[in-house]
Amino acid sequence: MSIASAIALFFLADAGAQGAKPIRNVVVYKESGRFGGWPANHGVWSWGSEIVVGFEIGHFKQAEQTHAIDYSRPAEHVLARSLDAGETWTVVRGLLDHPHRSRWTPGGGGLCLHTIVLDPARADRMWVGISTGGVYRTDDGGRTWAARNKGIRAEFLPEKYPEFGQCVHKIVQHPGRPETLFLQNHWGLYRSDDAGDSWQDIARGVPSDFGFPMAIHPRDPETVYIVPLESDVFRCPPGGKLRVYRTQNGGGSCPAAVRNRWYSARVTCVRARRNGETATRCRGFSAALGPPPIQNSPPGSSIQETATPTRS
Repeated sequence: MSIASAIALFFLADAGAQGAKPIRNVVVYKESGRFGGWPANHGVWSWGSEIVVGFEIGHFKQAEQTHAIDYSRPAEHVLARSLDAGETWTVVRGLLDHPHRSRWTPGGGGLCLHTIVLDPARADRMWVGISTGGVYRTDDGGRTWAARNKGIRAEFLPEKYPEFGQCVHKIVQHPGRPETLFLQNHWGLYRSDDAGDSWQDIARGVPSDFGFPMAIHPRDPETVYIVPLESDVFRCPPGGKLRVYRTQNGGGSCPAAVRNRWYSARVTCVRARRNGETATRCRGFSAALGPPPIQNSPPGSSIQETATPTRS
């Protein structure tokens, strides 16, 4: 019995638009004996009529008559692309058939391609973050991919600075400065000013360089936000206090008084119940609105800045 499941997307057109199409299911990928999944760390990115999706494919146990997963065979990252708003899809073979692929290993959240960064100045350039695989960049529209991990450490491997195998958690870029990238690693904060060809450690001034979230200010390419965690085995904020850390100089290269310093901002959440419903309001980071402005916050604003850095 041949078993297969398909990766699919549902599209909902504007119900109020004239001639709008109904909800429909579009198959992105299907292969006999394989299953596809949308892990939480993957996502969908769209730029006009171009859509890129990252997902995972694994194996069924061929002797089974049900959807039993064969855990003895590793899952694989897949990147698929549509250029016609999702009507048709092609798998990015340059990444799927990459010679490093068989040596990528699952991280704590599974094997996942979680970050896609485009170069606004070069349509054929793209970066992806893979856990665990590292940073890969294409300069020819996805036909070939090269590991770009020079200077990024893999704390959990015998070789601390391998060509690939790093567990990258997030990559951010400002569209006004596409050659500069910032990276939150599984242990490590990094900056690259040469499109990922090399990376510099900028983790001085934080209580821990382990974490997951990272965001860049929409107007200031030198302002970056992170949320440090205690460690990979104790994933809680240091001291049990949730704090957002911000650098306004890209992690360094500023006057000595503030060089390589990350400043913290308190985040306070208040939970309230009314009519049987629970509501949560947070002062600090806003998931909906993005990072707060970099100007000094007036009294009563959503973010309050500490007077001094926590460590230098």
